[in-house]
Amino acid sequence: RSQRQVARAHEDFFLVSVQLEGSCWIAQGGRETRLAPGQFAIYDTRRPYELLLEEDYQQAVLRIPCATLKARAPDCDAQTAQAIAAASSSARRLIHQVREACRGTRLSRPALAEALLGAVGGGLRGDADSRAATPHSRRTLLARIKAHVVAHLGDPQLTVPGLSLIHI
Repeated sequence: RSQRQVARAHEDFFLVSVQLEGSCWIAQGGRETRLAPGQFAIYDTRRPYELLLEEDYQQAVLRIPCATLKARAPDCDAQTAQAIAAASSSARRLIHQVREACRGTRLSRPALAEALLGAVGGGLRGDADSRAATPHSRRTLLARIKAHVVAHLGDPQLTVPGLSLIHI
């Protein structure tokens, strides 16, 4: 989402990407993170952001008004593009609630909204243990892949699908 798209849209929401399967990259405000299954992260529709979806994935995206999320997590503006660890209780609760919502939960809409907001807010307010470790930024990973390709240019086994199998 470019600056021009942001200016035209006049939206005032945070989007919450809940990674159910596969992975994706989210970048905003000089930060980037890779979401793995069970993790979630927020990004702000009032600012440019980038999503990179390189493989098959399943993801739920929640749209929360900025004021609503700020009431739950006052410093959420500073937490965009930061993965919340799948092992955190907030991420586990959020995944459970999203899956229940997809199955047609018996909760009323207000109760479901409260449960989802509680899990997102809890993850954003959590301690450092709720932050997912991001071993490599996308730029670092790309640089390592390029270096691997250059080092193995003469290798007939070097293929694009094969790159996904190497551990860089």
